Amino acid sequence: MKSLFLAALLLFSLCSCVTMAPMERRVITDVYDFRPYSEKGFYITPNPYFGEFDPIGQIYISIFPGRKEITTKNEKGGFGEETETTSMRTETISSEEMMELIYKKAIDLKANGISNFKMQYVYSTLYDAASHTQLKILDHYELEGFAIKRK
Repeated sequence: MKSLFLAALLLFSLCSCVTMAPMERRVITDVYDFRPYSEKGFYITPNPYFGEFDPIGQIYISIFPGRKEITTKNEKGGFGEETETTSMRTETISSEEMMELIYKKAIDLKANGISNFKMQYVYSTLYDAASHTQLKILDHYELEGFAIKRK
């Protein structure tokens, strides 16, 4: 009975161990370059605009990136045969593409500027039972700004 208790205690202690997978450091930098738009006479700023203007409207844009199934062929499997690996890849959307979307929307509204410009990444958190970790997965991007007609 004592050995059964010790075996159960040992099994429980081994099952409750959590290991962390090694991970390389990642630095993510994103730049929103307003110069191409200011060269066209279009004003974009993350700050309020204090000059004279006519308010046009608040712009909200949510972008949900697409996900595609990617199949990769491997040269050789365990017995020399060709194998395939399938995984899901999330579409990458550049800051230039996002800037172009909000710029075009403002132009459609006859605005010549955007004040209070904001952009953020919105993540979903998933729990991976196999590794006992929480994973942050990019869900969508959000762009926001106040379209104005500067005088």
